[in-house]
Amino acid sequence: MSTYTSSLDHLPCLRSAVVIPNLSLGLSLASPHLSPDQLDAFMRRMLVSRISRRVLAEHHIALSDSVVRNHATSKEEGHVGIIYTGLNVEKSVQRCIALLRQLTHDSDDPGSNNYKFRWPQVVVEGHIGTQFAYIREHLESELLSSDLTYR
Repeated sequence: MSTYTSSLDHLPCLRSAVVIPNLSLGLSLASPHLSPDQLDAFMRRMLVSRISRRVLAEHHIALSDSVVRNHATSKEEGHVGIIYTGLNVEKSVQRCIALLRQLTHDSDDPGSNNYKFRWPQVVVEGHIGTQFAYIREHLESELLSSDLTYR
């Protein structure tokens, strides 16, 4: 791995735990001096800029790692860098469902059998075979952070 790639790997923009609290602190300090619309526009610009830098850095690191391993495209995994070229939405949804169920199962208190969480049935409808190029982690983090609603 090159010195440049190694230095990218240690950038603060790749560590949300440090950046987001500092950004929130700056926003709260600026709030008496700016209107809510200005604060909202500032926060939106900062978050988009931060996400863009992080994605570019992560993609460069992943591509550099694959060059070091001597294959720029992973055919068996279907991705180039961090971009999955044949991302299947249904598989991502199913992976998120399995993860949430596993996390719920792992966090159950073994001494307490009084309450059992009952998962709703998740139905994936539409063009379930659709594949497109996207960053799988971004799609799945959006799926995991959104509310599950069911009928």
